[in-house]
Amino acid sequence: MRLKGKTEGLFVGARGRERASILIKRGRKICLIKAGDMFYRTRADRTLEVARVIAVSSDSFSIPHIRYEIEFKHPQRSHSVVEGPRVLALGAFADTYTDRLAA
Repeated sequence: MRLKGKTEGLFVGARGRERASILIKRGRKICLIKAGDMFYRTRADRTLEVARVIAVSSDSFSIPHIRYEIEFKHPQRSHSVVEGPRVLALGAFADTYTDRLAA
């Protein structure tokens, strides 16, 4: 298996355009993204933005995309806000959500 470039993906378990999961390369690390995985980033106002992967798919040009929903958690508020579903290309998703939440 050879993954090259900044963010390169390799589909695993393909069925039509929907994919069971995708292997991606982030720098020197290779990780698996599948439905149910959670990633996060902390925004400038200390809001925690948690992205839960709903599905991995490809478009008509075979560009991998991640469908996900976001939960916003602010440290000074007792409730969180959930938005989605949203879609980002794999490269944009990997650049935005660099940290994975432990299962």
